[in-house]
Amino acid sequence: QIGWVLSLTGVAVVVTPVVTAALADTRVQGRTLLGLMFAGSGLSLAWLAGAEGYWSILIAHGLFALAFAPVTSLQDGLYFQRSAELAPGSSGNPGSPGNGNAAGQVPDYHHVRVFGTFGFIAPSLILYFVLRHEAVDTTAAVWCAVVCCGVGVLNACLLPRTRRAENESPEEPQGTLSRKRPFPGRGRGQANGLPPTAALRALVAPHVMLFCVARL
Repeated sequence: QIGWVLSLTGVAVVVTPVVTAALADTRVQGRTLLGLMFAGSGLSLAWLAGAEGYWSILIAHGLFALAFAPVTSLQDGLYFQRSAELAPGSSGNPGSPGNGNAAGQVPDYHHVRVFGTFGFIAPSLILYFVLRHEAVDTTAAVWCAVVCCGVGVLNACLLPRTRRAENESPEEPQGTLSRKRPFPGRGRGQANGLPPTAALRALVAPHVMLFCVARL
C-alpha cells in the first residue's frame, strides 16, 4: 500500500507538466497557474494530515502529487519568459543595453534557482529540531508544508504579469505574444490546448519512454 501511494508521485511527474505547460502557453497566466498549484497542494496536504485509512491517504496524496509536480516547471517557464521579455532590444525592454544583471533585467538563472535549494534545505533543518521532541507528532511536517504552500500562493500574487495576458485584443499587432496563441506549426485560431504531434512523438521516443517507466 505504501508503494502504491508513493508511485502516484511518479505518475504525476510524467503527466502533469505536459498539461500545465499547454495551459500556460495557450490559455492561462503562468503566475495564476502557479498560485493554483500551490493552493491545491496546500489543501490536499491539509486533508492528508487528518486522513485515516488507505483510500483517503491514497486520494489525498494523489491530489497533492498532481498539484505539486508541475511547480518547478512553471517556475522555470516564468523565469525564461520574463528574461526574454526584458532582453535588450525586445518589445518589453527596447534598446536596453548591458548584460543579464543590468537594471531592468532579471538576474542570471543560477542566481535565482539557488533559492529553491535554500527553500528545500531550511524547512528540513527546522523540522529536524522540531521533530526531535517526543511530544511533537510527525504530522507537524505536513502542516509545515501547508504553511509553505500558503507562502507560495502569496508569492505567486506578487509575480509580474507576462505580456501574453495583456494582448487580449482581437486586433493584436503582428509579432506580439498572444495569450491564446497556437502552438508552433498550427495556424492562428487552430490551437486546441493540446501539445502538437511533434511533442507527443518526442514523449514516446524510446529513451524518454525508458525515463517514464523508471519514474513509474
